[in-house]
Amino acid sequence: MEVLAAILPRHSGEMTLTHQWLPDLVRLAIATGDRRIARTAVQACEEEAAAETRPARAAAASLRLSRTLTSDPVPLRDAVAHYRTVGPAAELPAALEDLAAVLAERGQQKEARAVLNEAVSLYEGLNARWDIRRADSRLRPYGIRRGVRGPRGPRGRLRLGRAHAN
Repeated sequence: MEVLAAILPRHSGEMTLTHQWLPDLVRLAIATGDRRIARTAVQACEEEAAAETRPARAAAASLRLSRTLTSDPVPLRDAVAHYRTVGPAAELPAALEDLAAVLAERGQQKEARAVLNEAVSLYEGLNARWDIRRADSRLRPYGIRRGVRGPRGPRGRLRLGRAHAN
């Protein structure tokens, strides 16, 4: 977090494209209880988004970040929709992970599990094992685990014994 926080001092009007690292900084700041750094990072992202001539990547990152602080799923859903249609594809699973965490905080376990499963599926496609472990650990305190829950269908029987010879 401290290494990423070094990108925060900015000069007025400076377009530094830091929005790509700010979601990780905010997540780490929240996880360590440093709301000051989280708010500073959100503000930096909002300023960067305001400097875009058309809403683009910084605007999507801003939607994702400001609502992560307030636990509001609606703008996070908008950020997910942006990443689904415009990209970049690498941002989509992280935005889904953030959405799953917010939904879990709000007690929406079923939807949080579905969103987590989608995020992990995308992470698997990127071979992002650390991200999978992080996503699992973020949702575990809420009782959210990946996979299907509830009754399972019949399972095949395992037969033990000798193979039949011809």
